[in-house]
Amino acid sequence: MKVYLYVVTASPNPDFVECVVPFKVGDLIFFGPCKRRIRKKFYKIMKEEKSDCVDISDREIYIIGVNGSNSKKIRKVIWAGKVTCIMTFERAFNEFINDKRFKEMIECKHSPLIVKPIYDVRGNFIGYERRSGEHKDNNVWVEDITGKKYNSEIIVNGDKLLLKNPSRRWEILTMDCCFICENIFFAEGKGIDIDEDIINILKIHQKEKKGIDNYNIFGKRKDGSADGRTGSYLPIGNENELAKKLMLIIRKKANEITEPPGENRALLELCRGKGRSIC
Repeated sequence: MKVYLYVVTASPNPDFVECVVPFKVGDLIFFGPCKRRIRKKFYKIMKEEKSDCVDISDREIYIIGVNGSNSKKIRKVIWAGKVTCIMTFERAFNEFINDKRFKEMIECKHSPLIVKPIYDVRGNFIGYERRSGEHKDNNVWVEDITGKKYNSEIIVNGDKLLLKNPSRRWEILTMDCCFICENIFFAEGKGIDIDEDIINILKIHQKEKKGIDNYNIFGKRKDGSADGRTGSYLPIGNENELAKKLMLIIRKKANEITEPPGENRALLELCRGKGRSIC
């Protein structure tokens, strides 16, 4: 059992998920670009199994996101999910493009399904075309797929990423991975408070860190600011059953939140093309 805990930098509101990664689809959560280090780990699983879609529901891997920094210094859990399936963006596009459940996500101006596959006349995969405004600037979307801004084995032509040698796909597109989670919690009006039970788990797991509290969940840097583990995450294994204890708390608190969902205007604006998401 493993839990990956991270800060959702693009979503500072402690009571709403205000970005498109993650994206709630009913009782599922889709995770597209962002958190490259996690997706790179998952990509290696697909590469090892030589499959563009792998069921990992039996591996007990969970993701927990807390809201980004804010002036009120309030930190809460804004989403949590159990990873059930990892797949390439190609597979995700082909699986979900005609699935009515994913219609809102597909049509979102800043859709987390950032690319669509390109095929040659014989139907062979040769690359991707950008289909979303998410990570559009400076071609960040290319790095979301390749892990590198420049790569001698690809050609970036406008909104297209083409492989010079498609047979080397698995060696080149090292972050071509998105995933589906079971929706354990998704903040739509109220986040999960980080109480003493959660703080104690974080303190036990991060014995070398000082200043851990319900805002500085990863402790403080030398200058006294909150350590947000920028671009990274905190892995929590099941030593002393810490991961299990944490997830039991999260599930219990999620079940206790019965407040009706509110209208998340920030996310609505993103999907209507009036805003911009930065992960």
